[in-house]
Amino acid sequence: MRETDSGLIGTANDYIEIPDMKANRLSTSSLFVSGQAVEEGKVVNTAGEGGTASQRRFARGGEFTYTLVIYNPKLDGKLKEPQLEIRARILKGSQVVYKGEPRPVIAAQDSAPTRIVTGGVIKLLTLQPDDYTLEVTVRDKLRGKDSRSIIRQEMDFSVE
Repeated sequence: MRETDSGLIGTANDYIEIPDMKANRLSTSSLFVSGQAVEEGKVVNTAGEGGTASQRRFARGGEFTYTLVIYNPKLDGKLKEPQLEIRARILKGSQVVYKGEPRPVIAAQDSAPTRIVTGGVIKLLTLQPDDYTLEVTVRDKLRGKDSRSIIRQEMDFSVE
């Protein structure tokens, strides 16, 4: 594959995942991110600065927002609502450097219960310049301990 902006070959991370919707399994979209930092009192964009879209670079002390879509959660029989939890972690290699607590996913009123847009904000205040991995885990509490009740997405990024 060739990156159209840079002409580089092998930038497959620019592509997104498309879940198999026919299987009716819990699944998610790829992670989408946007970043910002505050410099001299002004907000400046930093995501992908100086690289391709697959090179996610963020300023130390800044923050980024991650977003994903959750597909096919199991719905409660009475309320017709899902019961989902989301958790974010940041890893440096195999070491966990940030461990968010699981929190409930609340669907927007205008979203279909089978396609829920959610996400969060990660502040990079304590991370040293280096390469990291954002890991986002979604758990469908209505599916019990079924192996298909948890799904995970990862995204590499750098702090400069």
